[in-house]
Amino acid sequence: MTVRGHALTVRAFGGTHTGRVRSGNEDSYLVGDAVHAVADGMGGHQAGEIASDAALEPLRALDVSTLGDHEEVSEALATAIHEANTLVVERAANDPQLEGMGTTLTAIAVCDGQLHVAHVGDSRAYLLRDAEDMSQLTTDHTLVERLVQEGRLSRDDAASHPQRNVITRAIGHETTVEVEVLPPITLRDGDQILLCSDGLSGPVDDARIAAILDETTDGDEAIAALLAQANAAGGPDNITAVLIRVGDRWDGSASAVAPASTGSTTQQLAAQPTDGAAAPADEGDGASETAAPDQVTIDSAAPPSDEAWAEKMGRVGATPGVEPAPAPARHITPTRVAAVLLALAIIAGVLIGGGWLLLSRSYFVGEHEGMVAIFRGVPQEVAGISAARVLPTEITTTPVSEFPAFRRQAIADGLTAQNLTDAQRIVEDLQTQLRESQEPAPSVGEPLTEPTQGP
Repeated sequence: MTVRGHALTVRAFGGTHTGRVRSGNEDSYLVGDAVHAVADGMGGHQAGEIASDAALEPLRALDVSTLGDHEEVSEALATAIHEANTLVVERAANDPQLEGMGTTLTAIAVCDGQLHVAHVGDSRAYLLRDAEDMSQLTTDHTLVERLVQEGRLSRDDAASHPQRNVITRAIGHETTVEVEVLPPITLRDGDQILLCSDGLSGPVDDARIAAILDETTDGDEAIAALLAQANAAGGPDNITAVLIRVGDRWDGSASAVAPASTGSTTQQLAAQPTDGAAAPADEGDGASETAAPDQVTIDSAAPPSDEAWAEKMGRVGATPGVEPAPAPARHITPTRVAAVLLALAIIAGVLIGGGWLLLSRSYFVGEHEGMVAIFRGVPQEVAGISAARVLPTEITTTPVSEFPAFRRQAIADGLTAQNLTDAQRIVEDLQTQLRESQEPAPSVGEPLTEPTQGP
């Protein structure tokens, strides 16, 4: 392990891009001193942007340097995410135009040589380490991931499934949220940690992401290359990435003056002794800290050439010609196993409890026990599982059976709505149409029995 002043140098970089399809950017990110995060907002009409930015506020205020042990750091990270959920819920409640907004949130804290990860939703955290394939640390809180975990869907089918972006857990959709917290990971010289929204992990596969990170020594250029690669793949969504690089290997990755298009920060971490004993501190060698803006936007980036990335990269995550360093005491595999076991336990508990809540971005009017009702979700089934839930307060006393056959079929198929207010308007229109069809025709008088006599 390369040591400078008996501390590992940690540098962080971040960037975001609207993509090639969306008109606005609902993603937000945080590049702090020790806390970093990515949030992918949803809700439209700027509500998603407001949700993702608000979710970062408790994390911006989090100072992990004052905490005593690793357990306290993990608890503080989870608490900040719970506070983010409360904040987003309250803001939506106070502004009808923000109704239904939400966001994913994946956050990390780097403290005393340990990486702490907590998340909600499908924004991801990856670890890229020498001589190992890039590991996805987080488990997506999505419908298709749940089906994969249950064995109902293959991993290959999940990658192209039409409902792959439907999330089952999000910040701001309920007054409480379950935060997934991973066990701390011991960092090593040369480690790279990537946080990203699904605008990157969706169109760009893990192998190509790893190749870009492995081949690009400058951190700002690595971020720009990732955003450009997602745009080259179509840029179907907003793209956001935060990159944390550990150790002196990345000395040349930060320029003397950071470009205006990227955010970066540098800090020192206490190193983990390789021989079980700490060496005396070198007081004459310390790393400077450079404050960075919390959010920085990269508005343009030229797509890379269509070169054969897979042929160039060789083993994913390996640096050619460099012997792999000894494995740390704590390997990543137990962490991944713990994460998967936790996810399976949560799934089992929810299913046994009588169903699970699907959080989605849309509403529709449909039929519930013979009555017109409003649902949150999509009027479809995936692998025999409904992708919607009825809103108990929006179940009417209007029988579907009283409508004409064509209208009954439309209600059974689901009448999609832009939001809850639009769904309520559809219900009112249906009720009005039903009342008018049931009212008796107005009297037009008795018909004449004799022709009128002319003059």
